[in-house]
Amino acid sequence: MRRFLPTLATTLASIAFQVALAIYPQQLKAYAWILPYLWGISAILLLLWLLTKPRPGNPSQPQDLGGTSISQGPAAISINVSPTFAPVMSQVQTNTQSSKQLPQQKAPPPISKPHLTITGLKITNVGYNVLGKWGETAQGKPGLILWVVNEVPRVGERGSVAMNLAASLEFRDNDGNLLSQVGRAYWLFSSANNIDLQIGERKAVLVGTCGAWQWFAYNNERLYPFRPTGRWTAPVIDGDSFDYPDSMNVRMSLISTDTGETLTDYTFRIIKTEFSFTVEELL
Repeated sequence: MRRFLPTLATTLASIAFQVALAIYPQQLKAYAWILPYLWGISAILLLLWLLTKPRPGNPSQPQDLGGTSISQGPAAISINVSPTFAPVMSQVQTNTQSSKQLPQQKAPPPISKPHLTITGLKITNVGYNVLGKWGETAQGKPGLILWVVNEVPRVGERGSVAMNLAASLEFRDNDGNLLSQVGRAYWLFSSANNIDLQIGERKAVLVGTCGAWQWFAYNNERLYPFRPTGRWTAPVIDGDSFDYPDSMNVRMSLISTDTGETLTDYTFRIIKTEFSFTVEELL
C-alpha cells in the first residue's frame, strides 16, 4: 500500500492545481513568486524519500551484494569491497577431505624380464637336415655350440618368456680387428633366426664349424620357420669362411627383436690346436 501513496498524492495535487488555474487564474498570479520554492522543496522531499527507502530483509543492516557492502548514514555513503572467500575455501576443504578419503592406489608391479644365462660351450659334430635345421650329428663337421637358458626365477621374483630372441656373433683377433660378423646366428633345431625361450627352457646357438684351418660362420636370414609346400628343394646353407689366427675372441649378444634391447652378452676365446680347437671363457 505504501508504494502507491506518493503517486496518489502527486496525482491529487496536480488535479487540484489544474482546477485552481481554471477557476482562479487572476488570483493565483499574485502568488507566482512562491513557485520556485515549491519546486525546490518537492525535489528535496523526493530525494529524502529515495534515500530513506528500506532495503529487502533487515532494514537496519547494509545489504550484502556478493562481497560489496553499502553502509548508509546521514553523513556519507561508504562502500567497502571485501570479497567473501568462505564458500570457496569451504569447497576446497571439501575437495581435500574427499581426496584424502580415496583409496591409495598400489604401485604397478615391476616389468618382468627373462633371466638369461649362458650355461656352457660344447665342442661337438653338427650338421643340418633338409629343412635347414642344425643339430648334433655323428656324421657332421666339428663345430661349437653355446647353450642359453631362461632361468626359473627365485621365490618372490618375476620372470618372463624371452620372446623373439635372436643371437649375434662377432669374431675378432687378439688386436681387436674384426674377422667376421654374424647378424643372426642359427639356433639348433630351428630354421628361423629368432625363437621364444620359455621359462626354464634351454636351447643352443651355433657358433660355427672348423675345417682345414678355416672357421665357418653361418648367418641365418630366415625370419620365419621353413615350411615346405608343393614341390620344394632343401635350403642351401653357406657359411662365411675365414682363416682364423692361433686364437680369436668371440662375443655373442642375445637381442630382443621386439624392442631391440641387448638382454645379455658373453665373450669367450677359441684357440687353435694341431687337429682341432679348444675354448676358454673370458671374464
